[in-house]
This record gives sequence, structure tokens and C-alpha cells, in this order.
Amino acid sequence: MLFLCGIPLLLMEYAIGQYTRLGPVHGLAQICPLLKDVLEEYLFGLRAIWIMSGVSSVIKGHAHAPHQGSSHWATASPHSRVGFINLGHAPDGLTAMPLLTISVTKAEGSYPTLDSNQRSKRYPFLKLLAWVGLATVVISFMLATYYNVLMTWALYYLFHSFGSPFPWQSCNNTWNAVGNCSTGLPSNASDLKSASQQFFDHKLLEMTNGIEEVGGIRWELFGLLVLTWIITYLCIFKGVKSTGKVVYFTATFPYFMLFALLINNVQLPGAKDGILFFLLPDWGKLLEVQVWVNAAAQIFNSIGIAFGSMISMASYNKFSNNILRDTFIVSLSNSATSILAGFVIFSGIGYMAHIHNLPVEDIATDGPGLVFVVYPEAFSTMPVSKLWAPLFFFMLLCLGLDSEFAMVEVAVTCIMDGFGPKVLRVFKRKELLVVAVCAVGFLLGIPHITRGILISSIVQYTPARYGKSYTYPQWAEVLGWFLSLISIVWIPLGAAHEIWKNKGPLL
Repeated sequence: MLFLCGIPLLLMEYAIGQYTRLGPVHGLAQICPLLKDVLEEYLFGLRAIWIMSGVSSVIKGHAHAPHQGSSHWATASPHSRVGFINLGHAPDGLTAMPLLTISVTKAEGSYPTLDSNQRSKRYPFLKLLAWVGLATVVISFMLATYYNVLMTWALYYLFHSFGSPFPWQSCNNTWNAVGNCSTGLPSNASDLKSASQQFFDHKLLEMTNGIEEVGGIRWELFGLLVLTWIITYLCIFKGVKSTGKVVYFTATFPYFMLFALLINNVQLPGAKDGILFFLLPDWGKLLEVQVWVNAAAQIFNSIGIAFGSMISMASYNKFSNNILRDTFIVSLSNSATSILAGFVIFSGIGYMAHIHNLPVEDIATDGPGLVFVVYPEAFSTMPVSKLWAPLFFFMLLCLGLDSEFAMVEVAVTCIMDGFGPKVLRVFKRKELLVVAVCAVGFLLGIPHITRGILISSIVQYTPARYGKSYTYPQWAEVLGWFLSLISIVWIPLGAAHEIWKNKGPLL
């Protein structure tokens, strides 16, 4: 999947951003005239972009981590996202995308004499692609609104990790259900929950019995959400000038932390079993479609394809920058980082399986449970736990920041590209526009810090569940579909608008 869709798509997004010097909305609107002499390729590629944006509308969770520098951000090393993911299957799109990449890069510079207005008049149908770019902006900003909530959770655990003992270590707390708490990780007793799981459910989230019972705002999380948005603003208020400086630390510290955790984890009993579980493949799984869907999801998600951030950041590159070199550096280093993270995670999971005398597959989980339930439980029994726990949650905060300010920057770039002079007349300075964007993101994130069961989970396909015990009602699934369609709906609406507004032939 890396070579089939990851590298070609990343190269395409770099080319669009660097060549047009614009964000995803206006950049995508200008690329198609480059394909004038290869109409069949253009139509095929247009379909690919359409599908690509549709795929992006159902990507929910981990943030990609593009690394912005003040002049040349793309060569910094990428790292994993935090959270969870759900991706729709689009085999036709995966086939067409490499062709579109070849077309864009082959035709770059073929029509340098046409400015944007001339292109729009000469090819009115091509303005439809602006709406594809808008879809990527919407999905990025939607992700940003609740991705900061994950950073809020990381901060919450970070502050509580300085206590002694850890609050998720015992069952003698006010939030622990009487007779329903276990200091281990129960497997066969479905009515028992671990102390770390109860801390997550009843202390961090203070969950109600269902999404119908919103239960009010968690004011501790409200304050931390304000703090995370302030941190986000300080990272991006000067554009790539400020993010380029911040990323030198936030992109490198996680690597030092991963190597340190790996050295620590491999010395723990049971680590070998976890690593073998990670390395030994089940070849029969290759026959399952879902495995390939998950592989594509990992590539889209970890590299950051179809979120608009790569186009936005590439627009700051020098026009002659070597995007092919950057594409291979980012793609291959991203895969290497994922493998490194896999060794770290599964060595820790193997240790937990050894401690609780359970199979590794019973401990391995996905979603927030891995970093906010399983690993806190592991830190409770590790040597020098008071050192590892704060560093681990601080690493999560750094990873979240790298993803968050990239997604917010997409919205800011889009607004400046389309309404720059008008925006500056209203806000006077770009820094004030960033304040407004962050404020809107903060307000939209407030529903995610209520006591209702994880509102952000209802954007997932398949019958939405929280854990194994709670299934969301039908109205919540309808709301989830509505939230997912908010991004992709701009494409057909924009197409209808442009066709209705413009007279004459479509091509």
C-alpha cells in the first residue's frame, strides 16, 4: 500500500502545493488545466480525486504529522498519530491515483502563461475541484476540533502521573465501582473492570449510562481544553515561522522517547512474546479484504494524505524544491517509525501479558484503550514508573501537537487564499484570524468533554459501540452519518452550483 497509494499520493500533494503556491481549495482548482492534452488521464484522475476526498471523509482519529519548517519542512521525520481510525474501501481510487500523480508531475509547467482567472474562464468545469479541496479542509478542521480532546486527555494523565501512587493503580478510590474493580486486567469475568479502565471511564470521562444523558461539562477537561488550544495557537500564530521552530523539538523528542522505552521494555519479562506476536505474520489474513483496507488506512492516516495539510505546507516550499526526494524521505521514514513504535508497543504488551498470565492477543487492543488503559496499567508495575509515565504522556502531547497545528493551518491557509484582503481588513493581522479559528475549534470541541459516552465515536461506520457493553441508539448513528457527510457533501453541492452558474460546454 505504501508504493501503490502512499508514495504516489504524497508526491501528488507536494506537487500541487509547491507548484500552485496555494492551499488545497485553490490549489486543486488550478491543477487540471495542466492536463489539457491528456483528457482521458484527466477524467480518470478527476475520479480518483473525487474518491480520495470521499475516503478522507470517513477517516477519523490519528493525526498525521507533517513537519513544518520555516523554509523546508518536508524532510523532517514523521511519526505516528494518537487515536483511532476508520476508512472506507475505494479500490478504484487506489488504481487511479498513481496515474493522476504521473499526469500532474509530467504536465507541471506546461501552461505557465495562464493565470488563475484565465484558467477559470477557459476551463469553467475545472472549478469543481475547488470543492474537492474544500472537503479536505472541512475534514481536517473536524478532526482538529476533537483531536485536541485527545491532547486534553494526555495532559490530564500527565498531571495525575506525578501523584504517588498512581490514581489508576488501586481500587480504593471514590470513582471505583464497589465489587466491580480489579487491580489486574480481567479477561473471563465480564463484570469486572481493571482499575485503569475505571479511572478512564469514571474519573477522566465520568461517563453517564448513555449518549442520551449528556450529564454536563467536565470542567477539569474544559480547563485543559482551553490550555491545549492556547498551546496550539502559540505554535501556529506566526505560520510556518513559528511551527518550524516548535517542530524541531516536538518531532525529535518522541524519537528519543521511543528508543528509551524500547531499551527499557525489551529488558522486561514477557517482552519477547509481544515482539514475536508483532513480527510473526498470519498469512491467512492476507486473504481478508479488511486487512488491506486497514493497510490503506494506515498509509493515508500516518502520512497525512487527503487532509489538505500536505498541500498547505508544500505551498511554502521553494518552487524548485526536490519533491521526489522529499516524498521518499517522508514515506520511508514514516514506515520506519511505525515499525519502531510497533516494537515499543508490543514489547510492553508482552510484559503485561506475562504479568497477568494472559495470551498476548487478549491484551492487545486498539483505540484509546491502548494508551490510556493498558499502558498506564503497565507503568504501575514497571521499574522507575515515576519517570516513564510522565515522559510517555508528554510524548503523546508532542505527537498530538504536531498533528493539531498542521490541521488548523489548513483552515487558516484556505481562508487566506480565498479571502486574504477582506480578512485582513476585518482582523487587521493574520494572528487575530488564527485566534478566531482556534476559538471556533474550541467551541466545537466542547461537546466532546461532556459526560455523555464519547460523542466523537458516533462518526464511525458499522454499528457504533463503546467498548463491548454499550451500543449507540439509532438516532446517534444517523447523527454520525450526518457528521461524516459534512465534509464530502461540498463536492456534489459545488458541482451542482458550478454547472448551474456557468453557461456553455462543460469541457
